[in-house]
Amino acid sequence: MKELEDNGGYLARHCDYKIRSQKIYRGLKELGVQLFLDEQVTSCVLRSFKLPSGHSYEQIHDGLKQAGFIIYAGQGGLKNDIFRIANMGNIQMEDVNRLLEYFKIILDRTKATINL
Repeated sequence: MKELEDNGGYLARHCDYKIRSQKIYRGLKELGVQLFLDEQVTSCVLRSFKLPSGHSYEQIHDGLKQAGFIIYAGQGGLKNDIFRIANMGNIQMEDVNRLLEYFKIILDRTKATINL
């Protein structure tokens, strides 16, 4: 609780989550990755995205894991359709920027392999 208070309280933390979540959403949208649910009904700490056509969860997960990021698979009947990204914890905007850079690399690499 002291750490929360030292960092501006609940509202400041919520605002940080929202800013990071929006940055992730906008960055992935630029790469052609769509939200699974309408933006108005999504959380600012965990969002689900549609797997881009031609890309598997495993390809994206494994590439991001090598770069130090962990994403989560969809569950049940959605496991082959979506992935989830959480942005809780000690995550800085530099981390979000790096995540988006690696997403671009992974998506571009997969596209290049498909086009061979």
